[in-house]
Amino acid sequence: MRSIWIYNGCGVSADSLKHTLHMFSLHTKIPTRLVTVDEVFFSNWDECALFVMPGGRDLPYVRSLKGKGIDNIKKYVEEGGAYLGICAGAYFAGSKVNFDEGGPLEIIGKRELAFYPGTVKGPTLKAFDYYSLKGAMATPLKWKEPVTVFFNGGGHFEEGEGNPIAYYPDGREAVIECQVKKGKAILSSVHFEYFPELMDEQNPYLKEIRPLISIPNLLTFQACIIQKLLRKE
Repeated sequence: MRSIWIYNGCGVSADSLKHTLHMFSLHTKIPTRLVTVDEVFFSNWDECALFVMPGGRDLPYVRSLKGKGIDNIKKYVEEGGAYLGICAGAYFAGSKVNFDEGGPLEIIGKRELAFYPGTVKGPTLKAFDYYSLKGAMATPLKWKEPVTVFFNGGGHFEEGEGNPIAYYPDGREAVIECQVKKGKAILSSVHFEYFPELMDEQNPYLKEIRPLISIPNLLTFQACIIQKLLRKE
């Protein structure tokens, strides 16, 4: 039986992973499987129904998967597979990353996966901090229904073509779908996988954000994206 592969290598945020697992448990009966760097390099990709790159840090993804790992992900999607990249997973899947240009956290460079043929540029709404959640916030998205989601360091999409799914309030693209030969990729710069009930209510930054996340429309938004990716299953 095929399963949803969720990357769990160096750079993955434990919180993003927790929320991602919970999201898939609510929306599909397809089993999930956490995959390591070695499994990305050497597993049988015929068993993968969807490859998910959660939020975290893009540079460790690049370093760990360089070469055959990235080649395997790309080949899988090009031959009809599906990829979901969330926040760092979205940066990782652009042709170029432009993060905090001119700032202390600057990361600018090309990326090999290149499912989105343009630049993923951020942080879009608020400055990011690696050691706290002071840069986190709740943001409404322009979608077919009003939906508010968690944001922490995500970017937006520039200089490339894709099918926008949702926009930031200022009109910049927040979630985008890309056709990749026979397959597809959905890249989300926002953390649409985050559930308020799983957020640490003792954290002073999250305490203010939790009540703003829009359930049940969040569930509808999650279901829409997952159905787009798994429609062949």
